Amino acid sequence: MSIYQAWSRALSGEFMYSAFHQIDEQKWVIAYCPAVSKRHVTTVWKLIDYALKDGVHNEINGLILQSLPHSARKAESLPTSSEGLGELLKGPAEAKESQLEPGQYFPRIWRGKFSKSGLADVISIDPLSLYGQAYINSMKGAIGVFEYLNDIFRYVEPSKVNKKSYGNKMREALILACTEIEANWVSIYRLNLPSSIPSNDRYSTTQYVCLKPIMKLDEWSVSLTHYEEMGVFQPFKNWQAHSPSGDSPGPTKSIPWYNAYNKIKHDRELYFHKANLENLLEAMAALYIMICAQWGPKAFEGRNLTETSFSVHSSPFRVESAPDYDLGTFYMQPFDFDGQDRSWEPISIEKYEQQIL
Repeated sequence: MSIYQAWSRALSGEFMYSAFHQIDEQKWVIAYCPAVSKRHVTTVWKLIDYALKDGVHNEINGLILQSLPHSARKAESLPTSSEGLGELLKGPAEAKESQLEPGQYFPRIWRGKFSKSGLADVISIDPLSLYGQAYINSMKGAIGVFEYLNDIFRYVEPSKVNKKSYGNKMREALILACTEIEANWVSIYRLNLPSSIPSNDRYSTTQYVCLKPIMKLDEWSVSLTHYEEMGVFQPFKNWQAHSPSGDSPGPTKSIPWYNAYNKIKHDRELYFHKANLENLLEAMAALYIMICAQWGPKAFEGRNLTETSFSVHSSPFRVESAPDYDLGTFYMQPFDFDGQDRSWEPISIEKYEQQIL
């Protein structure tokens, strides 16, 4: 059964996501569209008309059908007698065949479409109900580190002239941030690349760098909420593995903030100066990105499905840009297109890639 995932713009200007498939030449099964209104955020996925009948003026159904690829837009598929159906689109629409079954998801990896405003990035997974204490611990761990940074801001102003300022508190905060990042790296790696887990269970950036293309970490950018002068942070932009020719700086040295953490952890006296504000901010930005890349770019803004996300005041950062993920890999609720009962089913990136080869 081919399932399409669609992304369409409504007259209101809101983008809407949907999943659907054709059951015969006349009817489409259309299910689980996210609500446009914020008041529906606790029940984002909304079951709508299973069969589109003549005379029905339904904006969502119209958007879905109009978003079909041209090759699937047969005359008998579109309810041309529905009044005004062709006038419902304001902007471009897109539909792609899904690469995932309903209910499948990559564990601890967010998929969605980011928007600085509105609900366009709301996802179908409630991390609290699905991950429980692991999600809470991840969020609380990051919040504790960000509180440490906010305390440092009471003494060292985030400004370009202070970028090379360093001290013991910044050293402590840098170590805290990087160990928290590593804790998230390990959890994501184990769940998605199980056959590559080191036999001694000792990880390094040689393993961690494999997460960069999976989560598109280099495409995330964030900024400090109240300090525009500091610009945009892209801490994973130049992260790279060892090249075959050996001319790459490698997975540790290619991200200077993490290299600084390694240096000051093992040789504080020689590398104390690397515990500076510049490296600290890059590491804190990296931690913020790791949280958003797992739980969603608005994890701190009270906009997760059950409104259980943590306060925006818990973090000094905000997302400026997120990766443009393939629409066909968005997560669909475990809905029932074919009469089978479904539930949420984690599928590792490793297994997914084997299936599509």
